[in-house]
Amino acid sequence: MAKRAKRSPRPARRRSRPRYYIVQLDTFEGEDTAFYLLGADPMWIVISASPTGGAAVVDCGYRSVTEAKEAWPEAVAPPEPRAPPRTIDCYRPLFSEPFFQDFWKQLKKAQAEKAR
Repeated sequence: MAKRAKRSPRPARRRSRPRYYIVQLDTFEGEDTAFYLLGADPMWIVISASPTGGAAVVDCGYRSVTEAKEAWPEAVAPPEPRAPPRTIDCYRPLFSEPFFQDFWKQLKKAQAEKAR
């Protein structure tokens, strides 16, 4: 009688541990669903999410990110908002435009010729 080949051992399925995220909720009104918050300030919630287990709301009702971070230090929080840059305008200044540079050069040449 022939021996049966042994099955190679299957790797154990690892259940991925859920990660916790801090998410901001605002009043939302869509086509099929709506979510209303009383008051003007947003609410922060903590959700757990994993590739195999899906996502679920774990805790809710925080008034700020720092309050949620204190309660859930292991949760991934959104980055702190950075201060706006000190520049007045994010567009290129008029002086760097090619047409203005040409005009400026012509003006300087004309002034130099008049001075002679």
